Amino acid sequence: LFGVLEPASIVYGVMLLPDAFNATIFMVAFLFLILFVKQNKINYLYISAILFALMNYIRPAGLFLVIMFPLCLILYGFITERQRIKIYFKYAVIFAVTFFIVLTPWMIRNYIHYNVFSFSSGIERQIYEITGVAVRASAEGVSQQQMLLTMRKEILPILVEPRDLANFKNNGLLLTPALNIIFS
Repeated sequence: LFGVLEPASIVYGVMLLPDAFNATIFMVAFLFLILFVKQNKINYLYISAILFALMNYIRPAGLFLVIMFPLCLILYGFITERQRIKIYFKYAVIFAVTFFIVLTPWMIRNYIHYNVFSFSSGIERQIYEITGVAVRASAEGVSQQQMLLTMRKEILPILVEPRDLANFKNNGLLLTPALNIIFS
């Protein structure tokens, strides 16, 4: 249907297809996590962590799952089987390590090219343009859109790559001003 309705496949190929793949991988990875909790087979935990990490190569939307899911595993172990909490802690560590092992090749690539050992460059931009802008707009009593334009003008002179705020070359330049705004 998408191919017929949109012969150039721009919306489908660029926007919808990665999101569809991302959602599908998320559901399958979450299924394996549930199977692990139900059947306690370590292979399911490995598969889940690998799929969650691979999902980020398509669309880096689940990077914080590595924090949330191990904490949920520890909490689940604490609530259901307190005598085996050390085993659930071990499972949480296995999940996190497996997740990061899958992401490591891309992080190494970014370190080689940009001298930044990170998977995604958009986190700083999001903190600056979403959280920092919202906090400052609220404090100064202006619209969020107006504050976004103001803050972009303010930050452009210090950026190494001003055309793309999320570029790795700008790493470290957006986080400090954003955190100063948020904490003040």
